[in-house]
Amino acid sequence: MDKTAEVAQLLLIQQFLQRDRTCLVRLAGEPDLPALFFARTQADPGFISAVSTVLDGYGHRSTSPDATAWGRFAESAHGSSWEAVWRALLLVRLSQGGPLLSLQGGKKELFAPLTSRLRQLPRREAPWSEGHTSLVAELGGDLETSLLAKDLADLFDQAIGRKGRTLWLVFSDLGDDLLETRQQSQAAITGLFEMIQALDARRLSAIRPLVFLQESVWERLIFQNKSHFNGRDLRLFEH
Repeated sequence: MDKTAEVAQLLLIQQFLQRDRTCLVRLAGEPDLPALFFARTQADPGFISAVSTVLDGYGHRSTSPDATAWGRFAESAHGSSWEAVWRALLLVRLSQGGPLLSLQGGKKELFAPLTSRLRQLPRREAPWSEGHTSLVAELGGDLETSLLAKDLADLFDQAIGRKGRTLWLVFSDLGDDLLETRQQSQAAITGLFEMIQALDARRLSAIRPLVFLQESVWERLIFQNKSHFNGRDLRLFEH
């Protein structure tokens, strides 16, 4: 992509993100665009808006799970769901780059099994480690903890909203090679969109997932209410 096309596409994404409930950028070619977008938001924190923060959800190599980690996650998903695994990863990202939660009384006790583990991670985006893998695999594989995770995500959303901020989590580098087989990879990616649908159902508004996905991968996904993403997506084609 030449510089002019790069700037034009980044500006299209910038405009697209001003709309409500946007969450998907469908790509035909240009595999480097997500990295360019993420780099731009880190160099210019106000690129989306003055009240927005952008974190890596998945895709930025140094801070993202590796192949070994995805193998562990697949085992966890087998006992629960890929939606639960993605929500666990979401909580890890929120604990690193989101607001500090101050829970009191019964809430503090209720969420202690989650918050005590999350506090063991660095309060910043850091290289992915075995500690990250173990935590996501554990939280994503436990059905009881997964229910608590939904409520904790709500509390993060409320805390971000009270500050008048929006926190975007960028998910990219999602392809048929995510896991050993195309079928496994598609199941994992489908779980991400199911997690986004669950956030919508709970009316989270300050936490905003943004998925960059190749058009060919999107077309192969089959899941309930996929059509609900119509109008929430931007299709970018190679120049």
